[in-house]
Amino acid sequence: MPGVDELKADISVHQKRFETLRDEVKALTDVTDNNRKKLKDDGELINRVEDLSRAENSLSNQPGIDRTAVEKIKQDLETRLNDGGFDEENPEAASCISRKRGGFEQKVR
Repeated sequence: MPGVDELKADISVHQKRFETLRDEVKALTDVTDNNRKKLKDDGELINRVEDLSRAENSLSNQPGIDRTAVEKIKQDLETRLNDGGFDEENPEAASCISRKRGGFEQKVR
């Protein structure tokens, strides 16, 4: 039957087109998901950097705090932020923080 064969051919063409569109949608969804994750990660990193900046400013404005110790703490925190964690203790930073007492100590420890 010529009509049936033509319909089968049309179905095959449409099925291939559907599969191609499905694959394109999946690829776009993957890209969108990856971009969404990158934006979330970037937002979290920005929040952590802003917290670090606020903590540095708070600590810098305290009387009796050595500015070089504040810089050392800042460098240590930036290194740990970039490395993704707090692996080792920094005795100089810990002693300076313990003199401060309060919000900054709670964020670091």
